[in-house]
Amino acid sequence: MNNEQILIVEDEKIIALDLQRRLERFGYGVCASSAEGEDAIAKATELRPSIILMDIMLSGPIDGIEAATRIRKSLGIPVIFITAYADEKTLERAKEAEPFGYILKPFKERELYTTIDIALYKHRIDRQLKNQERLFSAILHSVNDAIVAVDMELNILFTNHNAEQTLGLDEESLKSRQLGETLSLSDGRNKLENLESMLPDGDLSVPFHDLFLKNNLGQTFIIDGAFTRIHEKENDTKGYVLAFRDVSEIKRMSATIDYQASH
Repeated sequence: MNNEQILIVEDEKIIALDLQRRLERFGYGVCASSAEGEDAIAKATELRPSIILMDIMLSGPIDGIEAATRIRKSLGIPVIFITAYADEKTLERAKEAEPFGYILKPFKERELYTTIDIALYKHRIDRQLKNQERLFSAILHSVNDAIVAVDMELNILFTNHNAEQTLGLDEESLKSRQLGETLSLSDGRNKLENLESMLPDGDLSVPFHDLFLKNNLGQTFIIDGAFTRIHEKENDTKGYVLAFRDVSEIKRMSATIDYQASH
């Protein structure tokens, strides 16, 4: 019924066998079982199961939380904790592993099946979202325009390579900075102090032309671009995207051609 393979990490053999029996009755395959954290990491690396059921108290030098954390960071395999421990300290440590579920012993079969089913579904959705993020990131980094995304408070959330080059800072330095602190715009005479006045109210982009941008390295560019609203359903605004291009060379060449035509 299911193609998913599950790795059981449980130091009590009777419980591990009972888990395997229940899972196989649900239609899941059990690719292996382990009683130690280090061994669980090795088997997860070799077998790449769809999901791991992990007890917290294990034999060996590392417990289930540490093993799950290392598996998440290196392999990205979802983990569900099955444990008898529900104290606050254990729960806080368990959060560091970012588990896809936390089942307390003793548990009912329906609880086990539901938790696994939801965890597998959530993991599939997370992978799809990450693939889309990588795709969109690759597209945005490949376009010739500089792209800057900001939230409602105009804090920078994303910049592509062209934006970083034009603004004179790398992505890490730009993130969470205010757009107004990073982007100094003027019309050639007066600095534009109020960027909010350039933001769109509706779905249409608000274009601008021939603005002077002074970056963090003291360089000045002439730019054309537009602000576009990021919104979800019911007209709820989530932020804005600024797209602009350096037209300094085009303006210089145009001025040269105009001069040569009239002299």
